[in-house]
Amino acid sequence: MKPASWMHASLAGLAVFLVALAIRIHQIGWGLPFVYEEAVPLKQAWEMWGWGTQSGISLNPQFFHYPSLTFYLHFLVQGLLFLSMKLFGFIGSGEDHYARYLVDPTPLYHASRSLSALFGAGSVWLTYKLGQRMAGRFAAVAAALILAVNTFHISRSHLIEVDLPLTFFALLALWLTLRLAERPSLKSFALAGIAIGLASSTKYTGAMLVLPLLAASAIVLKDVKTHLRWRGPVLSLAVALIAFLLTSPYVALDHATFVEHFSFERLHMQQGHFGLAESASPVFYFSSLTGNLLGWPAVILALAGLIHLVLIRRRPGGLILASFVVPYFLAISLWSMHAERYLLPALPALLIFATAFLALVLETVTGSVRARRLRAVVAGGMVIATAFPVTANYPAYLESIASDTRSTATDWIEANIPSGSFLVTELYGPSLFSPQMILKVKSGIRAKVLELKRGEPYYAVMQMPFFQLMPERSQVFFDHALYANADYFVTTGAVRSRYESAPIRFNQQLAFYKQLENTFEKVAEFEPGGGGGSVIRIYKNPRHREPFSARTAMAPLPPIRIDQGIPTGSEELFYFEMGMIFETFQQLPEAISSYDLAFRYPTRRPTVFKNLVVRKANCMLNLGDRRGAMDFLDEMTEQAPTPALRAQLEVVHDAVRKRGSDSGP
Repeated sequence: MKPASWMHASLAGLAVFLVALAIRIHQIGWGLPFVYEEAVPLKQAWEMWGWGTQSGISLNPQFFHYPSLTFYLHFLVQGLLFLSMKLFGFIGSGEDHYARYLVDPTPLYHASRSLSALFGAGSVWLTYKLGQRMAGRFAAVAAALILAVNTFHISRSHLIEVDLPLTFFALLALWLTLRLAERPSLKSFALAGIAIGLASSTKYTGAMLVLPLLAASAIVLKDVKTHLRWRGPVLSLAVALIAFLLTSPYVALDHATFVEHFSFERLHMQQGHFGLAESASPVFYFSSLTGNLLGWPAVILALAGLIHLVLIRRRPGGLILASFVVPYFLAISLWSMHAERYLLPALPALLIFATAFLALVLETVTGSVRARRLRAVVAGGMVIATAFPVTANYPAYLESIASDTRSTATDWIEANIPSGSFLVTELYGPSLFSPQMILKVKSGIRAKVLELKRGEPYYAVMQMPFFQLMPERSQVFFDHALYANADYFVTTGAVRSRYESAPIRFNQQLAFYKQLENTFEKVAEFEPGGGGGSVIRIYKNPRHREPFSARTAMAPLPPIRIDQGIPTGSEELFYFEMGMIFETFQQLPEAISSYDLAFRYPTRRPTVFKNLVVRKANCMLNLGDRRGAMDFLDEMTEQAPTPALRAQLEVVHDAVRKRGSDSGP
């Protein structure tokens, strides 16, 4: 490429990148300070800092449903945010930072969403680079531009997930693999391997990028030096493994936890999301592609381009790209679990196939037309027609993030429900400040949070257990006797509709809802309209005239019955949460009773076991029973399920013995 042509091509790519970044930065703070996205990378990174706990920094995420690269990237972003806020005087310490996060997580989410926006815009840039290498400048600019204004891609760039970083690293790996096919060398093999390792360390499905690497090796190695025929691919695979282990080291170092979590994810993929599997995965994905992900014109062009480049012209670049897109689509189509975001890594490649065929059509239609302006008008019209289906719904997307029933319900609750009330909610419900949320953090942070929230309403909040896998397990928690002390119930359409879709299977849950309708007063209902969230209904318990915090007599908690002798695995967490509610509002005998109920069930999580022990001992100390607390700590230390946990409880025991009953554990 001549210097002038190279300069024009680079400027075109840069212009599309800047447009993509500007669109993705716009409205990046939607919904804040309310947060309803999963934001797994942010939350796992935050836990690794150990702020608010005695454990300190730990680089082991103890979470392997995803690999760890995105966790470490967000860990770095959070560290830079902390240093900048400290430098400019917004915070004075890690405790200040943690307290402000609990009160208002806006700065943290702004920083992490900005990283997502960069990955989104970076994916647009790499789409341009990949398209340029494979199909020429027009196809590259057109594919990148269509992706830049793709509403679905923009919406995922506003969320803190792993699929968009996976898309970025997948594109990087494909670009380096195409470059390897053109100029094979040990260096190019190594660079492709690094990118594959990083993609695999973002999400396990990134390992499928080995397929285009092998395809490229098979295409070019027969024509290169003998030593590359085996050294190149072996080097690339070895480097990919090293890059994966360097960025997800605890997959090997904490192998038992990795196997447990990875096995859960395999089961999750096999069984799918409870209540959301309306259609088979291939039908779902094809419908999504022809709908809001690409639209019919782009899908037809992509299929035509794939057939033309791979089957007819047998272009090496097309073969390499297809060796990722086709197996990837087939693989995710085999899972019962499906989600539109799983298609993100395939969208840029499909757009490149589409615009490559569009370039062929353009050349056929305007090949004899000498007027450059006319050719440009025709080309622009083709690109606009292809992009229109995925751009037209951008205003509707902006409307959907402008309001949310969960935010509306939160505002209504804070204005109409007395502070200190006890609310039972379902998943995907309103976001409410609950003092028991901070009961486990250090007393200094707790005091800072309460000071920052002074004068604002607070509530006892209990979220009913919900299970994506084997959802029948939730029925034991749909028992009104468990919530006799609650003042209000909040139901969400996102959960309730799933049970209502199978009335025979979930008759216990529906009986619970029916009793709410018949014996409780529905005081508010919120419909999503054009905004986000689902239908939210709020019911008042007519038995209670005073809020939970003002009452002295409490109904005793019954034990949860275990169906067929098999616990759900959440009983101990349920009673732990109930105990914290009682403890927060100084109902200490009831709190101890709730913690005792938790110990009746298998405690599978060492952290929960420790928290149960510490909380019960703290209640006993606050009731003046120091001797009983010491004896209880002795007993529980002996029963600790792991040596590490036993050592931690010994530290708690020693601290209580030295301090007396001044402040508890």
